[in-house]
Amino acid sequence: MHRKGVLLGTSLLLERGPLLMAILTIADLLLAHDPERITQLATDKGKYEESIITDRIAKAEGIIKSYLSPLYTTAELEADKIIKGLCAVIAIYLLELRRSDFSNAIRTAYQDAILTLERLRDGTLKLADVATLLPKVVPSEQKNLFFKTGLFDGLTPIEEDT
Repeated sequence: MHRKGVLLGTSLLLERGPLLMAILTIADLLLAHDPERITQLATDKGKYEESIITDRIAKAEGIIKSYLSPLYTTAELEADKIIKGLCAVIAIYLLELRRSDFSNAIRTAYQDAILTLERLRDGTLKLADVATLLPKVVPSEQKNLFFKTGLFDGLTPIEEDT
């Protein structure tokens, strides 16, 4: 996949094709946080390395999936805006760890993100956007839903009523 960076002012903006990472993209991260700071954090010895960012995003997604994959599918995690925000916070923290001069605000935001993941894992919080992905079933149609799926094919009328 060909990637080209465009330098505008002191910010590096990326023109990208489809990404393999599903929850958060570099473009999402650049919108969520200071693009200049992200560029600084991804620059070593005067050379910008996009792979530094993609690596930290992948690690952030791995952290999220380690907490939530038993409860939510990848599609559900991808669809949720809260998860995208948590992923951005974790990715920024992981980028900032490359430098010794990051603020307590970054550390606190990371700790809050992990606490939120723990609460989601433990069931004390639920992902609101995931509920929008579930099929809407009116109680009177629920019985028909099972029949349409073939789950109860072949039942007699008496068995259908019970």
